[in-house]
Amino acid sequence: MLNLDYLDSSLGYWLDDKRPLCVSRFCNDTRILQPGECFLAIHTDRRDGNEFLGAAKDRGAACAFVDYPQTNIDIPQFVCKNTLRTLEKFVRIIRQKFRYPIVAVTGSMGKTSTKDLLSLLLGVENNKTLLNANNVLGILMTMACLDLSENHAVIEIGIDELGHMDERLQIVQPTDVVITGVCGVHVSTLGDEESIAREKCRSAEYVIKNHGKCIFPENLLRFNCFRSVQHSCIVPSTGASGRVHYSIAQNIPERMMVLSIDDMRYQLPIPYNMSDGMIDNLVLSASYALLSGISIDVLNERLVHWQPSYIRGSIIERGKCTFYADCYNANPGSFEDSLKNFDRLFPHDSRLFVIGCFTEDAVGEVCTSENRKIGNELPLRPNDTVIALGEQTEAIQKGILENDPQFEYNFLQNPDNLAEIVKNFVGVIYLKGHHFYHLEQLIT
Repeated sequence: MLNLDYLDSSLGYWLDDKRPLCVSRFCNDTRILQPGECFLAIHTDRRDGNEFLGAAKDRGAACAFVDYPQTNIDIPQFVCKNTLRTLEKFVRIIRQKFRYPIVAVTGSMGKTSTKDLLSLLLGVENNKTLLNANNVLGILMTMACLDLSENHAVIEIGIDELGHMDERLQIVQPTDVVITGVCGVHVSTLGDEESIAREKCRSAEYVIKNHGKCIFPENLLRFNCFRSVQHSCIVPSTGASGRVHYSIAQNIPERMMVLSIDDMRYQLPIPYNMSDGMIDNLVLSASYALLSGISIDVLNERLVHWQPSYIRGSIIERGKCTFYADCYNANPGSFEDSLKNFDRLFPHDSRLFVIGCFTEDAVGEVCTSENRKIGNELPLRPNDTVIALGEQTEAIQKGILENDPQFEYNFLQNPDNLAEIVKNFVGVIYLKGHHFYHLEQLIT
């Protein structure tokens, strides 16, 4: 819940001293605004949010931050010179008052899933990023709602340009950080993997400087920047040495993780539908939770309630069809991980693969080879159907044929009647592609 009592006269004033009774959170988009939220009227080069104040009132907004008063609209209005700058100042006040650890979650992939898992293990109910709102505005709106009585906060930090990490660290001021990994995404603005690694490593350097905990996977040691900070960080290892090490027992039907921290041994059952990539994030999250004082018994009780974040490995039943939806984001590593998990969970069903191709903006010059690799890695069985979407569908088909040119399967490229095909399919449908394909709209 928002505590607007911390607003003072240096930030602005309440029009006619009219204040809201109860406010849930901020929202800057009247299309998704929920009753009880505070509408943040942001003036940008593209539009003036103040012009939507009437729409915010109609949607049930409890109040609004505005750049100028509109006396003809009967809603509590906090009037300030610049709503976004005022929000930033308000967040600084809230951050100063929050006395518990704030753990930032960042990385090229798995941020949202790890944020949700870590929040579950820490028992965080309120102080966490909503969905994947990990840009500056999303971070600010999350930080503004911190419950000062909850003993942790988990804030997701995303970047899509070099230099963004420092800016966002200054807002969050994290106590600790969990870094999920690095891969070549947003290459058009972030550059190559080395550049991305250096930017992500800024979060490690920040918390080290402030004597906080930094946890990242062992595979990040392939980058010089992470090797330079590893002795000040926690790097879970599959070997038997180091402060934190672990092993995975792939028992059927139950898989088990054995995690050792400072010579203490802990066992955690791995949820049945958790992918190998998500198990890697469980190692990071469980390590952080145990080092933060959460007992293994509490951890195991909470882990029972884990489910994949929405459309990030979700299993959704619709009539005679089951969807395996992993279609918010896509990078080469996440494709490999989700395909393996899908094949493990649904090895014998009638199956339809709906694949959104990589674009050059996303993965750079290796676009064609990465799409061919997807086709090569598809775990196809006779009579499976593959639908490829985008401009590089032929690369996916070539990758399939590299395995077995005589293999019997159905392949469709950018079908006009995609929604109809999916609606009439009986079996299991795998959805994977970047969110701009809007594959989740096929789940009806």
